[in-house]
Amino acid sequence: KGSLEGEFIIPFDADGKIGKDYGFYGKISEASINLTKDFSIKNFTTEIRHGSGVENSGFIANIKKGTFLDIKLDGSVINLNREENKIKIKSKLNTSGKINSSNIKKILPFFDLNKDIFKDIKGNINLHTNISFYLDNRFKIKNLLYNTRGIISYLELSTEEKKLIKQYLPEYDPTIIAKNINIKFIKSKSKHVAELDGAIKVKEKFDNFTIKEQYNYNKKKFNINGFFDLTHSKVNISKLNYKKDRGEKSQLFFDTDISIK
Repeated sequence: KGSLEGEFIIPFDADGKIGKDYGFYGKISEASINLTKDFSIKNFTTEIRHGSGVENSGFIANIKKGTFLDIKLDGSVINLNREENKIKIKSKLNTSGKINSSNIKKILPFFDLNKDIFKDIKGNINLHTNISFYLDNRFKIKNLLYNTRGIISYLELSTEEKKLIKQYLPEYDPTIIAKNINIKFIKSKSKHVAELDGAIKVKEKFDNFTIKEQYNYNKKKFNINGFFDLTHSKVNISKLNYKKDRGEKSQLFFDTDISIK
């Protein structure tokens, strides 16, 4: 639903058939688009070009405003081309707004990720993503490549309590609250790399952290490294006869290789 205005260019050959250089230039205003039962775009206003001057005579949409799962898409650009029985989508997405568990769990299965990673999640994001993939007739995503940069100004995760962590951090809280997280995520065919740095809440204070995680798809191996400032945490490592109270300066550095096998 919405308003559409624009201009169709329909050339005709000498035999009366429609020529190849047809196109469309126009604008969709205040539209509502239901993609599936769970996915819709609301308050959608975009300028659209199709045909000559667009890569492979496809579609290009410059989004002036719109929301997808309550996330703003303002300033995004979407390129869409049909290739045989599939659609190639290449986009620059600006996404900002509040996220929650319900919306996250709808999206994760499209990227073959476990939707039960967290019990509950909410936060505020401002991310910029370059993404390309193919979409088949069943809306299944293929050959997904993307890179994301931006900031998560607030994040709250509810996780399962881990007794192992409790042994070393007696005041550990399975509800994790973090802020001002700079994020970089790159996914290629051979690996993905994620980098995070920000501050995590411990009692009423915030301590800094940095995490870099790499996964090699061919070797099926992770490398995770980084550090946590533990100044405002109680720490107990009995095997090293090490204990510290809150307020004592302490940092944990780690570098770990993990094999799926």
